[in-house]
Amino acid sequence: MTLLAVMWLSVHAEEIKMEEILEFLEKFFDTGAFPPRWHCGRWSEFHGWLYIVSDVAIWAAYFAIPLILLRFVRKRKDLPFPKIFWLFGAFILACGLTHLIDAVIFWLPIYRVSAFARFVTAIISWVTILSLYRIIPQALQLRSAKELEREVALRTSELHETIEKMRFMADVMPQIVWTAKPDGTMDYFNKRTQEFTGKAFDELEGWRWSEILHPDDREHTVERWNDALKNKVQFEVENRILSADGLYYWHLTRAVPQMGETGEVICWIGTATNIEQHKKNEEILERKVADRTEELRIANESLLQSNSDLEQFAGFASHDLQAPLRSMTMYMDMLSQRNQAVLDEKSIGYISKAVSAGQRMRNLIETLLTYSKVNSKNAQLAEVDLNGIIDIIRSTITDVYPAQKVALQSHINHTVIADELLMTQLLQNLVANGIKYNSSEVAVVTIATEESAGHILISVTDNGIGIPHKHQDAIFKVFTRLQADMDGTGLGLAISKRVVEKHKGTISVDSEPGRGTTITVAIPKRP
Repeated sequence: MTLLAVMWLSVHAEEIKMEEILEFLEKFFDTGAFPPRWHCGRWSEFHGWLYIVSDVAIWAAYFAIPLILLRFVRKRKDLPFPKIFWLFGAFILACGLTHLIDAVIFWLPIYRVSAFARFVTAIISWVTILSLYRIIPQALQLRSAKELEREVALRTSELHETIEKMRFMADVMPQIVWTAKPDGTMDYFNKRTQEFTGKAFDELEGWRWSEILHPDDREHTVERWNDALKNKVQFEVENRILSADGLYYWHLTRAVPQMGETGEVICWIGTATNIEQHKKNEEILERKVADRTEELRIANESLLQSNSDLEQFAGFASHDLQAPLRSMTMYMDMLSQRNQAVLDEKSIGYISKAVSAGQRMRNLIETLLTYSKVNSKNAQLAEVDLNGIIDIIRSTITDVYPAQKVALQSHINHTVIADELLMTQLLQNLVANGIKYNSSEVAVVTIATEESAGHILISVTDNGIGIPHKHQDAIFKVFTRLQADMDGTGLGLAISKRVVEKHKGTISVDSEPGRGTTITVAIPKRP
């Protein structure tokens, strides 16, 4: 009918004047142009009231249906095509309004309002029809109730099969496997649980599982389990579980929550792994560590005693051993001078060798004393200006060697954090070696510094005789001398290495026979 009305309006559009539309709107609620319906035709009381009551009843039904649809749409958030429900509600409400207006016209002839209400109803009707037409392809894809029932049954069957598979997997596992409800009550134990504990499911379900825990572990385990339930976090604890043989065995018990989409816990999945052997191994290891610690304590005490003995020996060597050596050297020298006219040249030579041997013995004792002092001294770290140490060494060289025979050069651009006395001892030894083991006309020794990888590198380079590669690993050992005919005790580089170790540094050598030697010391910038 609406389509026919639209067609009629399109055909007779030229005959409709604008004045008629304006008049229609101006007199929208005017009832003067029409009589009430009771006065149109010959209405009997029965006929008229049957018409009125029917229209009011139809309007009441049409008004109630949208209210029911509104409640239904608001309750069901997952409805397909919710907009079509709103359109149906508007369409039914508009249809009911036309029936209500028809009933009112029996007394109040609002024919213009009735015409407009029918026009609005016609528009809503066609919008509803077009919307229905557009959703038909999607609606045809919706499954029927029977199809849904079949799918639910299939999914339920698949779920049961999955559960059975998971339970079979849990039963063949060598661990205790269990599940719990969100509130923490146990609702499943695998076959291994019953084999290990010797208890049936009804003896363990709920919270009765706590009864098989060792009394000393029970309170702690339950407390940790409640904390995990409250905070929805992973549960882990070591506890002892009662076995069917009446003994308790250590287990590592763990559980993780399975979370839903909204963050709620669906269930808990847990395991208990036997770690009895691990615990025994731990105890054995702890006993071994304790025994080893005691051995180290005893060894440390022995080492401290040895160091104390060494210090006492150094003091004894410094005083009691050197005194007779000085007397022997002095008497031998006096004997040579007083009997020079009597003794032949060979005898004087023997006396001279004896005096030299005594002097070497004194030097060795003094060097041993120095090594002992370095070994026992704790490094007193402070910022050290190496140029000051170089000046001291240069002054000492000038007193011992002719100026034209030795050249000491320095390129010092850094300070170091070190013990000044030990650093002086180190550089004196390295410079002395560069001069002593040197066959050049002028012994040139160069000291330089540079920074590398958090260390200050101190290099001492000489133009001496050099060191063969096969001997370079041995030169820092105690009493090592590469040439027996050279003076020295073989302790100089050993003392140098000990000084470097006191500073947590490293010492290395780079040398070629006949091309000199470079000793490099690396001292940490921030020890």
